[in-house]
Amino acid sequence: MTMTLENIGIEIQQQDWHALETEEVLSHLKVQGNGLTSEEAKRRLERFGPNQLKEAARPTFLQTLWEQLKKESLADSQEK
Repeated sequence: MTMTLENIGIEIQQQDWHALETEEVLSHLKVQGNGLTSEEAKRRLERFGPNQLKEAARPTFLQTLWEQLKKESLADSQEK
């Protein structure tokens, strides 16, 4: 399976990235070992925005309480 990052012309195959050698990853992403140039970093920032993860919604107090009660109920029923 191939995934293409069209905006920067990079084609990436789905694979276990953590298992690759550093040089292979850098080559696939068209990045040098010392990082992006200032111009390239600015270009990618303008295109993709900041490199930030969106924080997932946190469960409410009642959701957390309900999950704990369900787990307790399951644990009690398995002991019998």
